[in-house]
Amino acid sequence: MTGTDSHSSPITAFRAHGNAALVQRRCSDAPENCAYRQALASTGIPTRVELFSLSRRADYRLRFGAPDMVHRLDAARALAYFRHGRLFGYVRWRALENGVNDWRFAIFDARAPARTAGPVDGVHTGGAALLSLAGAAKVRRTLLQIDSLELAGFDPGAVSPGYFRDLHDRIETAEPVRAYSREEHAAFMTKTRCG
Repeated sequence: MTGTDSHSSPITAFRAHGNAALVQRRCSDAPENCAYRQALASTGIPTRVELFSLSRRADYRLRFGAPDMVHRLDAARALAYFRHGRLFGYVRWRALENGVNDWRFAIFDARAPARTAGPVDGVHTGGAALLSLAGAAKVRRTLLQIDSLELAGFDPGAVSPGYFRDLHDRIETAEPVRAYSREEHAAFMTKTRCG
């Protein structure tokens, strides 16, 4: 095998297989998935997220957020789809060849394609990044804050996007993180219901 072989790297293999599998898969293979994809397509192209797990090499997973559909490619790879307005947290870890671990964590608000934001590896089609951090210490601090939200009884997927933007800024600048309050959550929920 050469270094340019599409299967020489698990990450390259994922990308090569992911798009081909979606193009080649017929509706008859999974009629319920096909019907769901068609329903999603009628409301706009959903945000697509790569999920990948390879023991001791890479782990790309959702930390929170319920996808509208998960399309399993094989035992190690899947694609998760989110409709407009869903919040989700996405962790990417991989072991680099020099022995360093690469940690990344992002929180997205899935958007319609016309409102896409800057690219983040593993997230395709659309999404506004509310928080995007790299490095083990920053990611660890952010994940601890997500744990704290859950311990306080909040679903991170229903938290105010403004809170996550503020969290990004505070962790990026090594400032103290503020707690998410019941009052802030109630105000956000009221605003969401009123449109």
